[in-house]
Amino acid sequence: MWKILILISNNRSGFLKCSSLVYSLLFVLILNWRKGRSAPAISYNEDLLSTTQLIQSLATAKWLVKPLCYVSELFSELSCEDIARLLEICNSFIYSNYQDILKGKIPTEDSLPDSSWSTLKAILRQNINKFGNIYYRFVSREHITTN
Repeated sequence: MWKILILISNNRSGFLKCSSLVYSLLFVLILNWRKGRSAPAISYNEDLLSTTQLIQSLATAKWLVKPLCYVSELFSELSCEDIARLLEICNSFIYSNYQDILKGKIPTEDSLPDSSWSTLKAILRQNINKFGNIYYRFVSREHITTN
């Protein structure tokens, strides 16, 4: 199924026709990561792979903007709770930009709310020893100086 979804994500209009499936997958993955798991996320290989593939599909379809399209790079080093928080940011971003996505418009980084930036930066900062070398990919110069 993932191979098909990734293939379809190369065509935005085709991917839109799968939006119910995409939303369902995103919702189920958020619930799975919220289960109160105590082991590190890396212990849940199947969910980690599925979550990464979904984010990659959303990024390919241009439903996610920078830095959200990169969050899957962080998953293997994060807690289950942090992965759920990042997925919720992605879900919220897609939901708030869905009408533009339906019209074929590509959302911009400016449409990511400050609260999402704050959450993303907090996750990165609490794991700075792991992500210090890629921090710049996630936090633009404007958000480093203003937030």
